Amino acid sequence: HQPSELRTLRDTYTNIGISPSTVSYVECHATGTVQGDLAEVDAICGVFSNGDGSGKNSQDGNNPLPLMGCTKGNFGHSLVAAGFAGMAKVLLSMKHQQIPATPGVTKPIHNNVITSITKWPKGDQSKPRRAGLSAFGFGGTNAHAVFEEYIPNSNSQRRAQNIQRIQDPSRSLVPSNRITPSTTGRVAVVGMAARFGAIQNLSEYERALYHGTTGATSLPEKRWRFLGDDPNFLSKLGLDKGAPPHGCFVDKVDVDFKRLKTPLVPEDQLIPQQLLALSTIDRAIIDS
Repeated sequence: HQPSELRTLRDTYTNIGISPSTVSYVECHATGTVQGDLAEVDAICGVFSNGDGSGKNSQDGNNPLPLMGCTKGNFGHSLVAAGFAGMAKVLLSMKHQQIPATPGVTKPIHNNVITSITKWPKGDQSKPRRAGLSAFGFGGTNAHAVFEEYIPNSNSQRRAQNIQRIQDPSRSLVPSNRITPSTTGRVAVVGMAARFGAIQNLSEYERALYHGTTGATSLPEKRWRFLGDDPNFLSKLGLDKGAPPHGCFVDKVDVDFKRLKTPLVPEDQLIPQQLLALSTIDRAIIDS
């Protein structure tokens, strides 16, 4: 959702007192959907660009658009761990002074999408390397973090102020009139639902807790296709004697498409993980 992504980016850089023009790389959320990826790139351009659309990197000093990439092209969507994967990539890129290419991209949607290994040399006290990391989930997640390389003996006033804010919460950058119950830890649970492998609902989950059982099952027949019968593949995964895995696999998801009003056009169709999350959230809303 582009307006919320724009707001998140602007709030982040306003709150931490850093100009977006000092960020040279953004690790995007980029799930690979046409509409979602375009919305994210447009939001980045709306915050980082001076409006001429030239797409030059911030190091050029003309149009402060950062380079862009995403880990999902390497190993898929790691769902709730996607932000951690992106953080690991940013930190490793700083360590090795190069940003890996985004694999599988032949026609990037923007000139600043990294399609080959790109050097990222160390900065200095006056201009440290900085990277942004975004997480924009369909369920309402809108987050952006900024990472700055550590430079020993730096006298950065901004860093000192951040340390003081950590030591003294009263010096938070969030205005007091914007502090709401949701930011003070008070939460009311008014509805619940659950799905863990073969466990279909809360009642089955409660029984599993009492009886010490789990929702683990054997690998569904069509899950890994022929790879499930390949002993070499299974042994490389560390499975005992190449035996098929046993886990909380979800064999099917019951979705009320009419009630959820999910999009039917191909470029906007949801993946199974999203349908599972949406249907479970919907049941929790009904339970409330």
